[in-house]
Amino acid sequence: MAHHENNENLSPDEKKFRELKTNGDDFFKIEIYRSAIKNYKEAAKLGVDNDLANRKIAECERLLGNERKWIYILLSVAAVVAILVWIF
Repeated sequence: MAHHENNENLSPDEKKFRELKTNGDDFFKIEIYRSAIKNYKEAAKLGVDNDLANRKIAECERLLGNERKWIYILLSVAAVVAILVWIF
């Protein structure tokens, strides 16, 4: 069963921050980093916990960088294989 924190004493911005952070965390867990970043950036705009939001954004961007690196490597390998197949 999920643990629900008491939101009664939170300001509207704090509640929205938690909602956006939770959404970002959910996207992060399923590796949809661009959507996670979008939620974390919206959360950061609220000024509730910018350090946390910015750390989450940085982690997503790091992982996206790794993802791009692997895509470039795979495309390069595919291009070499295609050239070798064409030559031979």
